[in-house]
Amino acid sequence: MIRRLRPLAATLLGLILLGWGMGILVLHVAHGFFHGAVDRPVNRWVRAHHSHRLGRVLIQVAHLGSEPVVLALTLVAGVVWALRRRNAGPFVALFLGSTGAAAIALVVKVAVHRGQSTLPGTFAGLTELAFPSGHATLAAGLYGTMAFLVARRADRRRWWRPAVAGLVGLALVIGIARVYNGQHDTTDVLAGWILGGLWAWAVATFGGGRQHRRPAAEGMTGRGQDAWTTAGPRLSLPQESDGTGVGGRRGRGRRRRTGRSLDAAASAASPVAAAVMAVGRVLPGRRG
Repeated sequence: MIRRLRPLAATLLGLILLGWGMGILVLHVAHGFFHGAVDRPVNRWVRAHHSHRLGRVLIQVAHLGSEPVVLALTLVAGVVWALRRRNAGPFVALFLGSTGAAAIALVVKVAVHRGQSTLPGTFAGLTELAFPSGHATLAAGLYGTMAFLVARRADRRRWWRPAVAGLVGLALVIGIARVYNGQHDTTDVLAGWILGGLWAWAVATFGGGRQHRRPAAEGMTGRGQDAWTTAGPRLSLPQESDGTGVGGRRGRGRRRRTGRSLDAAASAASPVAAAVMAVGRVLPGRRG
C-alpha cells in the first residue's frame, strides 16, 4: 500500500505545481493571448447566444460537480461497486479520485488567487476563487476515475464503451455549464479538466482500482497464458501430464521401471509355477 501511495503523492505534488505554473502562464506570462484570444471571445459568444431555459438545465447538471454531490456519489458508488466486486479497490480509487482532485483545486486556487470571493478570509471564500474551476476539477477527478476503472475491467461487456463515453461527457458538460452561465472563464475550466483528468489517470494507474496481471494456473486458462486477476492467491488444480515437459518425462520413467519390475517378477515366478504343476501331475489326487 505504501508503494502505491508514493507515486500518488508525487503525482499530487506535481499536479499542484503544474496548476500553479498554468496560473502564472495564463495571468502573467501570456495574459494578453489567453484573455484576448480565448476567454473574451467565448464569453462574448455565450452572451449573444444565451438561452435561459438551457441555462437552468445546465445549472442543475453542474450541481453534479459540486463538493457535496461529489462526496455523496463517491461514498454511494464506491460502496456499491466494492460490494459487487467483493474488493475494496474501487472504493479506495473513487475516494482518492475525488479527495485528491479537491485538494489540487483548493491549493492551486490559493496559490493563483484569481478572482474575488464574497467571503474573504474564510474556507468558503477560498473555494469561490476562479482558477481552476473546482466543479471541472472535481468532475474530471471523480468521473474520470470511474471511466478508467470501467475501461480496465477484466470482464468487459458491450456497455462499457457507452458508459465510458457517458462519464467523460458528463465531466465535459459540467465544465461547459460553468462557462455558459458566466461562472467561470474558459481557461479556468480547461485547467480544471487537465488537472482532474491527469489525477484520475494517476489514481487508476497507481491507486486501489488497479488490477494486477498474474499467471493463471494451468488447466484454467491454458499453458503459457495469463489471466487478469484481483488480489488473492489462485488454487492450482491437479491435472494429468500430457507427456511433455518434466512431468511427462518423470511419468514415462516411472512406467518403464514398473514394467521392468513386473517382467522380472514373472520371470522369477515361472520356474516355481512349472515345478508345482509337475508335482501335481505325479501325485495321486485325493478322493473325497
